[in-house]
Amino acid sequence: MRHIALPDFQANAEPVVDALDAGEEVLLTARGRHYRLSATPAAVDDPAVVERRRRALADLKAFRSDLRASGVRVTREEVRDWISEGRR
Repeated sequence: MRHIALPDFQANAEPVVDALDAGEEVLLTARGRHYRLSATPAAVDDPAVVERRRRALADLKAFRSDLRASGVRVTREEVRDWISEGRR
């Protein structure tokens, strides 16, 4: 498995993408955290994944409409905080 720091990846991503295309896994290190990267091109076109994303977007649009209908206004910062909280 290849290990690469975020600044190195940002400066020279093409060889890393080539390695991912070749089936290699890459361990990306950013701000002291590690992220395992692997190519899964089939998942992008998987009907179950597409449907799950479609439903998630529809749910978000409905949530936004409900908030607006009730007069609630949400800032971008609040949404970012909610996303961060959901990732923990």
